[in-house]
Amino acid sequence: MVTESFRKKGYKAGFVMEAKDAIKCIETAKEYAATDLIVEKLHRFEGESDPADNAIVYAVKCNDGQKGVIIAAYGMYGSAQINNFMKKVKMTDRENIAGPVKTTIHH
Repeated sequence: MVTESFRKKGYKAGFVMEAKDAIKCIETAKEYAATDLIVEKLHRFEGESDPADNAIVYAVKCNDGQKGVIIAAYGMYGSAQINNFMKKVKMTDRENIAGPVKTTIHH
């Protein structure tokens, strides 16, 4: 799984959206603004038959060195709040950005 691969590469923290303009690290409870983060890698997943299976996994590095993963749905089931937040986050070179991955997700 992609999240496990990212964890092995040092992206161990988890993040949740609790405020309109900040994301919170689950492990430390520290909040970060979009300007505090950089997306170093991401993978986008598209379900073959169910739009609810569309998700993006972001591997981010914070300005204090914390590294972790943000998971967000996109498309018609995506959270406008997290998607608008992530649009403000700087990305590294495009070569680290994976294209869509077709997946079959079993419920």
